Amino acid sequence: MRYFENGKKKSGHMTDFFLKTAAVPAPTSKILEEAVSLEKKPISQTIQHGTIEEMLKTSLQSATEKVHSATEAKYKTVDVINEHTRMMKQTIDEGEEGDWTRVTSALQKVDRAANNDTREENDARNYLDSVRKVLQIIEQGEAAEPTRSNPLLQNARETISRLDRQLDEMNLLVRKTRNEGRILNEYKELIDKSRKQFASELKSVLPNVDIHAQDSKLNEEELNALIAHAHLKVDQLRKQLAEQQVREEQNIACALEEQRKSQNRLTEEEINLKIQAAREEIQLEAEKVLSMQREQWEAELEEKLQKAAAAHSDHIEEVVRVQRNLFEIEEKQKIEEAIIEWRSELSKELAAAQGKLEGIEAALKSRTSQDVENRRAKQIWIAAHNLIDSVINGERSGTNDDARRKPLATELQMIREADCNDEFVACLVNALPDETIYNGVYTEEDLKARFTKLYKICRRVAKMDESNVGLFQYGLSYLQNAMSFDPPGKFPKMVAKFFFEL
Repeated sequence: MRYFENGKKKSGHMTDFFLKTAAVPAPTSKILEEAVSLEKKPISQTIQHGTIEEMLKTSLQSATEKVHSATEAKYKTVDVINEHTRMMKQTIDEGEEGDWTRVTSALQKVDRAANNDTREENDARNYLDSVRKVLQIIEQGEAAEPTRSNPLLQNARETISRLDRQLDEMNLLVRKTRNEGRILNEYKELIDKSRKQFASELKSVLPNVDIHAQDSKLNEEELNALIAHAHLKVDQLRKQLAEQQVREEQNIACALEEQRKSQNRLTEEEINLKIQAAREEIQLEAEKVLSMQREQWEAELEEKLQKAAAAHSDHIEEVVRVQRNLFEIEEKQKIEEAIIEWRSELSKELAAAQGKLEGIEAALKSRTSQDVENRRAKQIWIAAHNLIDSVINGERSGTNDDARRKPLATELQMIREADCNDEFVACLVNALPDETIYNGVYTEEDLKARFTKLYKICRRVAKMDESNVGLFQYGLSYLQNAMSFDPPGKFPKMVAKFFFEL
């Protein structure tokens, strides 16, 4: 087969990587933790332009290293599969002398290599996903304009696309290699099946003979039976050969159809990968062109905006200057009109104020005598209240009735001085006896207390008269007084008030 002639490949055909680095790949969990922390915090507060660039460089270096390792593992898997297929073909060609132990060992190496390249591929795709996560956070976040327009972002997208496409191409290469080796595996299974069938037929013809023994000898009957079986087998094989030729033509056609379908599937996958790669390249190129056009548009728009802002500023200044002149003219006219109106109103107010002032002067002159009389009346009223207070309260520091009597000469003198020309006041003051003027009178409270005491004594002797005077009569009267009660708060106070007024 052409595959077995050209299938021997070594790990030397490694593709050139577009981002080579000797840095040690950062752990995937660390990159993902940084991406999650960036997603939780506001971009505008935690990410600066330099931090973004450094993070992308680190992530791309790690992802490139991982894809490089996964590609080497894929090539190693292809080499191991080719070696396994070569050993299987060699062993089948050797027949009975073939060593199938080497084939089994090669198959185990294929399994180990397949598991290793699958693990490496998963790690590489995890790193690629972490870089996509960082790019997504930057695109959807609130990064500054220099960060969003950094060419490193576009290069990162192209790098991620190429790395992903490289992994897909390597998977397609591994599937092709496995598919080419599948035919030889089917051929081996068919040979094993034929050998087992032939061994079972011999076992049925010669049940007592070990066909695998090296030194065993057959007797005449066994040889005759074996020859007869061989003749029958030859006739049977001749018949089967004729039938098999017809079937083989159909089987070959089916095999060719199956091979064609398998090849078509692989070709279709390869075409899809190339289409996807072309689509991604076109999209990336379109993004580049769009980015360049956007920068050009932004520059043109900024220039136009600056020109429009300058023209608008000049226009606004001209409009403001014209409006300021108009406003100054209008304000001058309004101020002059307001001054004229204000002077007219002020003249009217001054005339009215002058008339009011003359009226006030006349009123003040007419009320001077009334104010004198009012002051004299107030002084008399204050002196009279002082007299009333002295009569009611007396000397507050006195300890008995006589000590609390206050002379009224000072208060009466104040009343005389308040209005010395009033005959009515002089008549009232002169009507008071000298005893009252110089010794004073008992206070209201003292009079009430004396009346209350007198009232109690009178109640105790109310049943005694001039004819009934004695100790018995006094005791009877006292007992009656103790057994009788006055209406609460009415009669004694009314009597005391009446007595005081008298």
